[in-house]
Amino acid sequence: MREVIKTLIKESILFEYRLPNIEKNIELSKYSTIEDICYSNEKYDKVSELIYNSIIDYAKNEYEIDYENLNRDQTKTIINKIRYEDSANIETKKKYGFYGEVLLYCILEYFFATEVLIAKGHFYDILEGSEPKGYDCFHLIQKNNNTELWFGEAKCYDSYKGAIDDVLNKIEKAISGNYLSKNILSVIDKKEKLNIENSTIQMICEEWEENPEVNLIKCINKYRMKLVYPILIVADIKNKEYDNYIRDCIKYIEEKFNDKKPQFDTSFEYDIFFIFLPVKGVKEMKEQVIKWISEKKQLKS
Repeated sequence: MREVIKTLIKESILFEYRLPNIEKNIELSKYSTIEDICYSNEKYDKVSELIYNSIIDYAKNEYEIDYENLNRDQTKTIINKIRYEDSANIETKKKYGFYGEVLLYCILEYFFATEVLIAKGHFYDILEGSEPKGYDCFHLIQKNNNTELWFGEAKCYDSYKGAIDDVLNKIEKAISGNYLSKNILSVIDKKEKLNIENSTIQMICEEWEENPEVNLIKCINKYRMKLVYPILIVADIKNKEYDNYIRDCIKYIEEKFNDKKPQFDTSFEYDIFFIFLPVKGVKEMKEQVIKWISEKKQLKS
């Protein structure tokens, strides 16, 4: 991660606390198997600056970035590595998914010390022109003989309810062997772009090349791999007090959980947790990013 991105993260994303928080009487999300994490932000323009300057880092593997011609490379990246139509109207542009995905990339690599397995831009199909399919990030944490696949989800909405609804409507699919296997296959298909040498994923790639009928979930268990599913919720805090906003998010998740308790796949090990980042002015944040893309504003270096 570039030092300038680390500085922008420090200026724009502040750690508040983990859940459950006994002192504030806020419970853990009912979906979460490990602690939820709560961040805050006071100035949307700082988050806009972080998003704009991190697009290239999110969409391309580190070794592929042309640091000598960073601004030209940013322009190329926006054209062919993310869903962004310059001719679209501003309301359409604000609905694109990269805002939250860029923030998820930044938070995971900076705060959780994950390593990018493969940049998400490699899954964008310029001819199809739609949001890249699959998980919103493909990161790794390798600990001794254990590997964690951090394949997460990011939502950046004006309303936290809309963001949470979108996530929970497909959470059972996300935590399923079939979906995980398909995403690993999509990674294997781009094995020449893998960003981590000598990773456990590479061993799985080799097994699949040798025998394409291999059961990928059995491979995951064989190599003691775990799916970690972080869910980033970026939404407008509006006029709410911070702690009350977090309480409302947890309460809404609890209501949804009680409406329909999920049936998760138990054939592999996994953890789920939420990352909350309320922002003052989500619409304005996105509009600022759009403006800078249009102006081709110089990147910080």
